[in-house]
Amino acid sequence: MNLVCPSWSFSTRSCLLSTDGLYLPVADHVSLYCEGGGYLFCPQAAGLNTEQGAKNRPLSERRKSRRTAARLFARISDTPQSIDHVGAEGAAITVDLSNQGVRVELCSPLTEGTEIRFSLEDESASSPVHGTGQVKWCCPMENAALFHAGIMVIDRISASEIRQRIAQIHG
Repeated sequence: MNLVCPSWSFSTRSCLLSTDGLYLPVADHVSLYCEGGGYLFCPQAAGLNTEQGAKNRPLSERRKSRRTAARLFARISDTPQSIDHVGAEGAAITVDLSNQGVRVELCSPLTEGTEIRFSLEDESASSPVHGTGQVKWCCPMENAALFHAGIMVIDRISASEIRQRIAQIHG
């Protein structure tokens, strides 16, 4: 499956990660990272996925578990439809994982308190993690036309699978 970066705009052929002007990546970058499925390793995105914004959230909205940086492809849906049929509007990338939740980066905001279905796909794993979560917070990124959202995992099976993925990352 050839996955396109959720931050890539086909209409303008530009990257949505930049708000300080227009970022038009060179053809090799586009074919490798934007349209070629390698966006999880994009140097443009790697420089922006920091803890910015987390410092401004109240303590009650911050995860109490240790966060593990992880760039996984995610699909998110707030409808009962099959998560496998979610279009580009439901595409996201994880920023980090913890025992209790996931922080994702996406093009559209999520409504706080909404129960969502999610799927996390990892090239090193044989099957995606499917689960249910609740949106705890969502805020725009300061330097990009994107949003970060914190999702608390509410079903035990997917929480256990996420813990296993975290253990694999830490090796």
